[in-house]
Amino acid sequence: MHETSTPPRTLDDINCMVIQMMREMEAEAGPVDGDYPTGLWWYVGHLDRGGIARKVNNSEIAWSRRLTEMFNARGRSAVAEQRYPGLARDRCDCVVDLGFAKPWWIEMKGAWLEVFDRGAPNQAFTKHLHATAHDVDKLSSLTTNEAVGITLILVGFDRSELPITTKDLDIVCRGISPCWRMKSAAWDVTGRLPFRTIVWVWSRWLETTRTGS
Repeated sequence: MHETSTPPRTLDDINCMVIQMMREMEAEAGPVDGDYPTGLWWYVGHLDRGGIARKVNNSEIAWSRRLTEMFNARGRSAVAEQRYPGLARDRCDCVVDLGFAKPWWIEMKGAWLEVFDRGAPNQAFTKHLHATAHDVDKLSSLTTNEAVGITLILVGFDRSELPITTKDLDIVCRGISPCWRMKSAAWDVTGRLPFRTIVWVWSRWLETTRTGS
């Protein structure tokens, strides 16, 4: 266990911590069938190489459950699928105690620009972005009674020659005000299906007295 008793000081600290955890998640998910990539792109393929879990699960659910496990392993009490106050049908991917008076709420989504193994555009790409924008709305419904801060994670998959653009992200960013702090990281995935993984992390304090980046 990595004990972390001191709360993060800034939003940059939180964003960097999340990106590091996503990189660890990527690294632990080795290829299947020799060189067929898994990583974040097909994380359920890593969890169940027999094909059972992937039929009843998806990578986004697997990411949030694994992130919750990783926070707990670091000495931060975290739960997955926490119900939103006032939103009867909605649950949050991960709610974690980072050492503040109130917990930190985190939502995660993925956006696959192409179906790389078929070499075709992903017809659901825009739908993924609108679902991510809905997560912004859910997080923004929280008050200081329930949370000290909120984080949105978007994991994108594209190719450098056909990238996810700033215009694409406008769908997500429509509800993100200047008080959010963003950090991103990208890396290439090589092998039978070469592509790129990009992680965007937006975080903000809910307490108006906290303004540090």
